[in-house]
Amino acid sequence: MKTKLTSIAALVILSGASQFLTACTSTGSTSPAATSVSGVKPYPLRTCIVTDNDLGSMGDEQRFMYNGQEIKICCGDCKDQFLKNPAKYLAKLK
Repeated sequence: MKTKLTSIAALVILSGASQFLTACTSTGSTSPAATSVSGVKPYPLRTCIVTDNDLGSMGDEQRFMYNGQEIKICCGDCKDQFLKNPAKYLAKLK
């Protein structure tokens, strides 16, 4: 009997925690400064941060993380360009 009560209590706690987390992460914010649950700032643009080309225009878009910011680029060559002067390109996100 004690095991059943413990199991039921755990289930109630977990389902309540799940609803709480869903409510906390569903802010609806689209601000570039918004931070996702994992602490990563989502990439707000639909274009490459380096060339301003549409993402996917040079094949599959490339993604990587830079200091907690998700970065999207149109091709692999743009990552090297970005890393040469990240401040220049990160200014586009402000």
